[in-house]
Amino acid sequence: MATKKKKGKQKESALSPELKKGLTLATLVLLVVVGGGWAYVSLTTVPPPAISTAPPSDVAGFLAHPRGFARMPVDAREKFLADAILYYNESGKHNEFAGAIQSLSTAERKVVQDAVFDIGRVRYMEQAREFNKTSPKNRRQFVDKAMSDWNAMRAKFGGGSGGQNLADPFKGDLPTTQEGWTKMIVTRTTPRERAEGEQFFNALAARHQELEGSR
Repeated sequence: MATKKKKGKQKESALSPELKKGLTLATLVLLVVVGGGWAYVSLTTVPPPAISTAPPSDVAGFLAHPRGFARMPVDAREKFLADAILYYNESGKHNEFAGAIQSLSTAERKVVQDAVFDIGRVRYMEQAREFNKTSPKNRRQFVDKAMSDWNAMRAKFGGGSGGQNLADPFKGDLPTTQEGWTKMIVTRTTPRERAEGEQFFNALAARHQELEGSR
């Protein structure tokens, strides 16, 4: 009799098929709503502002937005940054844009720094792989061209004469020692990338030292 009573209690407390179906549906709806909200925040990107019409502060804000500039593909990211620098240099608004960059918080500057570093990492690895395929007799010329291109890009990033350098706000966030730079590079690259880029890095370092010694 005790056994039958126990079974009866189990039957009385069991969920009906209709209630089970309703709870399952409610759970799915909740997952879709909550998950959809998470996906929207996590996976969508903020559209870039129109550089020629948006205030420089809006462009700087887009660069620093974790779902903005950093979410763009590398090619699009590189083009947007180059277009912004070119526009502000040619329009005479370089200092205004530099001021907007300067006003970013430390966390916002970190977002910009990481996004720009990623562009440099991708481009460096492309050149490193090309260098590895270049014949030894042509490697010096390859290195000289790479250094010339980078110097031109750095000068362009800094702006025209008398303008505030756009890199200045980031100097306090960057390593100041070789050990610090090494740690930063190691944490942002894979072992394979470091192995592929080693020969190119050594060639660049040797050429730089050679040029410095000749001055």
